[in-house]
Amino acid sequence: MTSPRWAVDTERGRYYHLPSGEKLPSVTNILQTSVSKAAIPWWAARITAEKAWEMLPRLVAGSLRSDAYREALTKEMKSEHDRRKTAAGDLGQRVHHEVEARVLGKPFPEDPELEPFVHQALEAFKAFRIDWEADVEATEATVVNRTWGYAGTGDVWLWLRSIQFFGDTERHLGYIDYKTNGVILPDGEVRARPATSVFPENGLQCAAIARGEVLLLDDGTEHPPPGPVEWCGILSLRPTEWKLMRMPIVGTIDDAFDAFVRLIPSTRHIHACDDATPTAIQPPTLRPTREAAMPPPPENDAQMMDAIAESLEVLNGTGRHADHEREQEGRCVFCSCGRRVQGRMSTTQPEPVT
Repeated sequence: MTSPRWAVDTERGRYYHLPSGEKLPSVTNILQTSVSKAAIPWWAARITAEKAWEMLPRLVAGSLRSDAYREALTKEMKSEHDRRKTAAGDLGQRVHHEVEARVLGKPFPEDPELEPFVHQALEAFKAFRIDWEADVEATEATVVNRTWGYAGTGDVWLWLRSIQFFGDTERHLGYIDYKTNGVILPDGEVRARPATSVFPENGLQCAAIARGEVLLLDDGTEHPPPGPVEWCGILSLRPTEWKLMRMPIVGTIDDAFDAFVRLIPSTRHIHACDDATPTAIQPPTLRPTREAAMPPPPENDAQMMDAIAESLEVLNGTGRHADHEREQEGRCVFCSCGRRVQGRMSTTQPEPVT
């Protein structure tokens, strides 16, 4: 993932804080929030298992040590997939920067790890006879779509000729996003997915960038984006091969864009929930049972007379219960203080008890 000028990484993913004060979710943030990636848990499980085999001698030795030591080993295994994901993202970002530097003729420090991927990107552009001066419209540019409320940074907009793809010899303007995957092991083995391996959300991402309404430059000025974009593609880079894959996989750019914008309300809702405190729904307050509402049996005549007097006060709303609310249900009278007595509400003052 690149690091654009106006992008800010938050607890809810990347947002673009525009010079105007607007805060818009990024294209990647929307996809990560609202598109399920079923393959990720399986990939993470495989990486964790690989790490466990790598750590096997330490795990065996650690089985005889303290709980804290074993917990540290467990955390190391559990975090391995996050470490690799971060490293892969960093690799992709560095490849983006070096390809852009090569395209624009800017100086860039040598990096042996990047060279295989950059070489494949340049080979792809060479195969399509891309003229950097005449065919490339923009690179690493931030687009904003205020109508739908999002922003994102695209890799390269360029003109392309392909009789097989377009059916003519004319130039057609399109948008390309780079995707890198793979590693060269010390023994020379290349471990990577096939270059033809792309995902449905790649098409949504390309469509969202292609339908940006304005380009936002680093100095805060806005300009019309290159367009109209007629096609999109993923330049899938591996250490030893490349493929330019049409996007979306099925349908048109407009079909993919329509699917993308339907994700924006769900993303905003989920992010709003992240900021909220869940509220528990309380059950209704139940009236006390007869046993709980009635006082204990009187132990002597004085207590009995006092209980009778208080029951009359409850019935008539006088004395100690003069300010309480009463409610009658059948032959029962309920007092707001919790007392319940048998009998009907009286409309007259009770006779003094002697």
